[in-house]
Amino acid sequence: MTASPAWLYYAFGVVMIVVAAYGAVLLALGVSTRRPYGWDVDVAHAFMGVAMAGMFVSGWSLGPRDGWKLAFAGLAVWFLVRSARSIRRFGLHVPHESIHAVMSFAMLLMLWFVVAPVAGRSMSMGLASITRIDPGLTLVLAFLLLGSAVFTLASPVKGISHHGSRLQSAVRTTTGADAAPVLLSGIERVIAAPLLEDVSHVAMCIAMAFMLILMN
Repeated sequence: MTASPAWLYYAFGVVMIVVAAYGAVLLALGVSTRRPYGWDVDVAHAFMGVAMAGMFVSGWSLGPRDGWKLAFAGLAVWFLVRSARSIRRFGLHVPHESIHAVMSFAMLLMLWFVVAPVAGRSMSMGLASITRIDPGLTLVLAFLLLGSAVFTLASPVKGISHHGSRLQSAVRTTTGADAAPVLLSGIERVIAAPLLEDVSHVAMCIAMAFMLILMN
C-alpha cells in the first residue's frame, strides 16, 4: 500500500473529533427538547467519530477495543431492526436507517482487522498488513458509503441522513401519534440545522470509505 501524507491522517482524525462532538451536542439538544427523531443517529455518529479518530491517529484512541466492538454490534442490530420496522410500516423502500446499519457493520469490521492507527507512533509503518479481510467486501462497503454521501448531498430533502424522507426534520414542530412538539430557539435551530446534520453524515461516510480503501 502506498503511504498517504501524514497530515491527511491527522486531518481526518480532527474531522472525526468534530463530527463526534457535533453528534454529542445534537444528542444533548435532543434530550433537552425531547426531539423525537434522530437521537440514535447522534449516538452512532458520536461513537463512530471517537473510534475513527483513534484509527487515524495513534494516541487518540479511547476505551478498550472489545467495548467498541460490542457497541457497534449493538448499533448494527438496532438499525437493522429499525429498517425492518420502517419497511413494514411504509412498504418496500430503502430506509435511511439501513445506511447506519451498514456504517455500524463497517465500524465493527474495521475494529476487528485494523490492528494499529495509520498515523502517530506507527507512522513509518503505515496501516498494518491485513490478510484475513476480503478486499471485495471493503470495496462494496466503501461504494455504499460514498453512494450515501452523494445521495445525501443531492437530495432536496435536507436532514434526510438523520430523519429520513418520511419524517419531519427535528427543527420543525411535529405532530401526530409518534411525535411530540419540538420548539427550538434561534441558536438551537442553527445547531440542529438539517444541512449541518447532512454534512456530518457525509464527512463520516467519506472518512470511513477512505479507511476501508486503506485496508485493501
